[in-house]
Amino acid sequence: MPTPDKQPSNDFIPWLTERSQTAARGVQSLDNDPTTTGWIEPTLLNSFVAPAAPKTRIRYRLHGRTNSLEFAGHIDVSAATTNTVAFVLIQPFWPEYDISFLTDMSTGATTFAVSRVFISSINGNVTLSWPAT
Repeated sequence: MPTPDKQPSNDFIPWLTERSQTAARGVQSLDNDPTTTGWIEPTLLNSFVAPAAPKTRIRYRLHGRTNSLEFAGHIDVSAATTNTVAFVLIQPFWPEYDISFLTDMSTGATTFAVSRVFISSINGNVTLSWPAT
């Protein structure tokens, strides 16, 4: 007979609660920072389109204090071609160096693929490639 899962110690729940509250305060601090820009919704290109509700549209902003670019939201890639420009960052948001990172991308109702996001420092192009290469 299997043994029941060990219950967390009494110290774990308060610790986890405090960690969650600390993270929430950090996000709130960045959101309320006067150097954080407002969200910008880019013009989508090359058959990339806004997603169907209830998903939110892709947007980005700059956290001035940390000088970091933040993305949120979704892009519908069902009619797009891999390794093409999805949108272009406006000039003040172009990174000093090229940036590349991986993210999950929905390729259907219940399927996902790893996608590479590449941001060009030369022209602000944001290119999506899937599967990631």
